[in-house]
Amino acid sequence: KKFIKINSDLDTGNLNRILDIYINSEKIFISLIKKINKCQIFTIYSGKFDFNNIAFKKFFQSDECGEYVQAGRMKEYMLNDRVGLLVTTHNDVPDDPSNRPQDDSSIFGKILHIDYLSKEISIISKGHRNSQGLYVDKNLILITEHGPQGGDEINKILVGGNYGWPVASYGKPYND
Repeated sequence: KKFIKINSDLDTGNLNRILDIYINSEKIFISLIKKINKCQIFTIYSGKFDFNNIAFKKFFQSDECGEYVQAGRMKEYMLNDRVGLLVTTHNDVPDDPSNRPQDDSSIFGKILHIDYLSKEISIISKGHRNSQGLYVDKNLILITEHGPQGGDEINKILVGGNYGWPVASYGKPYND
């Protein structure tokens, strides 16, 4: 196989790790974690897809500091006639959950819709532990979610739904 290197201006300074890549008909989106001191910042970059060079721009960056940022899965989704990016978020240290998944002022523990044009953020659902799989087909949204020991889930997502974490889970802490 012959690989082609695509040049880009993606800012890899402070890059902790890439979480996901999504390509629609026009753009490539990359969700990643930037580490600044002890703070992990959930960030999404986008750029027009081109096999020669991709000029990336910051599409979204969290104002919240995380310690254990995960998830970051992305798919395109239409919400109230607005096309945008559906994205999963997570920031709980295993066996030491916070209340962020239940807190509407936090982006973590949620499935978010980020409007492509306005960048307006809508909470699709909350109460998620660590959503690693994301499937979208029109209005059908399915996720696979890592729960605590014995508590992994597959959920059909309803807009406005609360999936319980950390208040309810079928799993138990790993340290028990």
